[in-house]
Amino acid sequence: MKHLVTMLVFLSFISTGCKKEKQVETYDNPPLNNESYLPMQVGNYWKINDQNYTKILGTKTISDQLFYEVVSLIGGDAGSVQYLRINDDGDLIEMYPDGSSTVYTHAKFNAEEGGIFYTTGRGDLSDNMVKLVEKKDDIIKFEWDMVYHPNMKGHKSYRSYKKGLGFFEEINPYTEIKIGEDIYRF
Repeated sequence: MKHLVTMLVFLSFISTGCKKEKQVETYDNPPLNNESYLPMQVGNYWKINDQNYTKILGTKTISDQLFYEVVSLIGGDAGSVQYLRINDDGDLIEMYPDGSSTVYTHAKFNAEEGGIFYTTGRGDLSDNMVKLVEKKDDIIKFEWDMVYHPNMKGHKSYRSYKKGLGFFEEINPYTEIKIGEDIYRF
């Protein structure tokens, strides 16, 4: 499986070809070409380095809805595949093409600061309580807590999004982001 994900990521980079690049000095000054907190387009990517990145490879219809296939390489040898979309309510949701009807909610972009929701609402070990802890004009930040897991409860993680650029990392910031035809280097 590891080799399949690596091969898919490698082939996707070959097929994107050369594009004109835009240089941006800091996260504080990117030109916003999209009002979405997570611009969804095949070919968009978020890169920390050659061993750590996320890329939208394609699309897939699940339960009669269009989802984007988002592939991540982590540490050079671990990978993940997610099927994501932003629904009509402004929620970032995930489903799997395995026939399961479970919907995982990753973000509620239209929520108010302090708002709380659960990723599945099932109250099982994989369900997370998510709180919108910061909402500015251009950044939104969520706090995740595995409240139903006996060993992980209270070990919070955070996920942030920057309007027009998507995934945003404060600790290990992205060095390159591609949105549409524009490439931003930091």
